[in-house]
Amino acid sequence: QMPPRHLHLRPQGIQGAHHRIVLKPGHRHAAPGLYQTANGNITVNTGLTTAAGGTLSLSSHQLLGAFTPTNNGTIETQNTSATPIPNGKTWAGTVRYNSLSGSQIARTGTYNSLVFDNTSGTQTADGAITTASLTTTTGGIFNMSIFALSGLSSVTNDGTLRTQNTSVIPFTAGFTWGGTVIFDGIG
Repeated sequence: QMPPRHLHLRPQGIQGAHHRIVLKPGHRHAAPGLYQTANGNITVNTGLTTAAGGTLSLSSHQLLGAFTPTNNGTIETQNTSATPIPNGKTWAGTVRYNSLSGSQIARTGTYNSLVFDNTSGTQTADGAITTASLTTTTGGIFNMSIFALSGLSSVTNDGTLRTQNTSVIPFTAGFTWGGTVIFDGIG
């Protein structure tokens, strides 16, 4: 096994263990933005940086490790395991859970922009989520379970938001939620 290393991404495809990953546009002839696809699980030990306009598509693979994310771009995952991305992180750009059939675990943490892009099925939170912006798509369900959803300043709910949280404020109030909102907690 190769030792962890720094990796500045330019070519398509990445997998394995790395000390630090930097996703940024290539040389002066590169198109604006960058779309990078994982072709295996990725473990990052220190830092993960995505540039504005860039996308790291994990596809069905996991993003693992004890790193600090600096994502100004987008990280998207179709992984349906219990750990598609690390929990408890602060994600500055956009994180998109985009398995079309849902069946994803949304990790506890702080997000700038959180997108649930599925057309059927359910994506379920595994803990409290703080996000400035939340987007759900038509046909999909985001289930907060018993956990709180807080910090919202923007909501585009075209799908269904579901909560079993029986606290006084299960999620940020003061929005026109659109879509469907289901409160089905007992208590």
